Amino acid sequence: MNGLSIILWFHILCMISTIGVLLTAQLALPADYRNNSKPSRSIAKLANILLAMGLILGLAYYFLNKGYTLGPHYNGVIAMKFSFMLGAGALIGISKRIDNGDLLRWIAIVLFVCASFFGLTLS
Repeated sequence: MNGLSIILWFHILCMISTIGVLLTAQLALPADYRNNSKPSRSIAKLANILLAMGLILGLAYYFLNKGYTLGPHYNGVIAMKFSFMLGAGALIGISKRIDNGDLLRWIAIVLFVCASFFGLTLS
């Protein structure tokens, strides 16, 4: 396994962990607990840390793999994935500031899943 493969797998692990944190919070925690400010901030902090690590690793993989030379399909998919991830990160950040952030967290999960399906077209 070379360095690029390790970076790619850590990127995938961070993204799966981010989805897992959000899904666990949405499905395992009671609504009145997860919508309080302190638990909501804890959930959002962990999800944003994992998301930031995943984005940094994804960008590192893109530049080290010379993705900018791999054609329009590859670059378009990366642009869509990056846009979805930025949108999901913004929604996670907003969800901790309002009293009922469930809808925003569900939309963030959908954006993560859509970005994952876009990523499947690259292999």
